[in-house]
Amino acid sequence: FSYLKGMESAVIIGETGSGKTWLLNYLRFIATATPSQLRPEQRCFSPRERDWLPNPEEYRWIFVDFKDTRMSQQDDLLRFLLESMELAVPKPLDLENFMDQVCDQVKQPTVILMDNFNIELRDELDNGLWGCLRYLGSSPGGNLAFVVATTESAGDLIKDDNFGNSSFFDIFSTIFLEKRW
Repeated sequence: FSYLKGMESAVIIGETGSGKTWLLNYLRFIATATPSQLRPEQRCFSPRERDWLPNPEEYRWIFVDFKDTRMSQQDDLLRFLLESMELAVPKPLDLENFMDQVCDQVKQPTVILMDNFNIELRDELDNGLWGCLRYLGSSPGGNLAFVVATTESAGDLIKDDNFGNSSFFDIFSTIFLEKRW
């Protein structure tokens, strides 16, 4: 949450089974959980506990799971993101129109949670897309941040041809998860 307060992006790296998906879902749901939805000792957001995120009810959380093969097609991914942000899908749906929609209309803090990031992103999701997302996630005063979960380090991912020289991962802080059992 300390990264997300400033709309900074993070990559969570851990082995299979280390809890990456659980952590993404926790981030997404704890922000709006009520005390009755939690264990008695579990902390949640309340008016007195605003140290996690300022105005947590204003955040929009979008969960992208790259195990869903539709997310490996650029048009489908862009459409999903725009619809999840409740924005119109422009025609044609290309990177320039996508960026116009997001830059002009995303006013609330929006966190895109990307799970299974290392799953076959190599087909249609190329350097142009990652450059676009980097720009949107690093714009001063922007309202967009990413939390990416993967088993691979960012360095290993960018060795892939489709990531090329993209600086998408330059905007990420790194969090390592270890298996505890």
